[in-house]
Amino acid sequence: SQGEIKQFYYNYGKLIYVTYILGINDLHFENLIVKGVYPVIKDIETIFASYLFLYIQKPEYDAQYNATKKIVYGTMATGLVPVFDMSIDCGKDIIQGFNDANEIFRSNKQKTYKYIEGNIDKLESRIVPNVYWRAKDKCAYSSDDSSMDKIMDVRDFDITTIKDIIEYQTSDNTIEEQKNMIYNAMLLSKATNVNYQEKGV
Repeated sequence: SQGEIKQFYYNYGKLIYVTYILGINDLHFENLIVKGVYPVIKDIETIFASYLFLYIQKPEYDAQYNATKKIVYGTMATGLVPVFDMSIDCGKDIIQGFNDANEIFRSNKQKTYKYIEGNIDKLESRIVPNVYWRAKDKCAYSSDDSSMDKIMDVRDFDITTIKDIIEYQTSDNTIEEQKNMIYNAMLLSKATNVNYQEKGV
């Protein structure tokens, strides 16, 4: 029904927000399934990966760092934006879901941080193919089928760093910037979503 479609895209907006503040990326179509009105992630092996990528591969120049940060810290890095099918007008529902998730987070911020802190030693994340971060070992390592080799120490990427990043990500200016990015991506997707069969091409 139309109501279920609207609810799905509202929940999709919430999911964009959650994956955005947790620095999750690589959410292509194979890592997302639909369960009724809910988009469900199948694989979150990249939790905090967007942040870790910039942490371990910090560009040499400030301008390069700032430009890279805009990309890897943004909603576009999740893989959920632009939205896969803009043939229906769902933009308002997505933005409303994103907004509501932001309000929920702000109301539960300390509880969320406490949960992350209590579970951080259980985290392992794939930063890029064959490069992983393991929180309890405070290092990045490469892995293939036969071995695991330490690449570098990652001692400062801790709950304080994560809180600082999330505070930046959820500041009023950054949230507005991300909503504009989502909206503009949807407009572009809609503008280029041409049904060539109908046009006889």
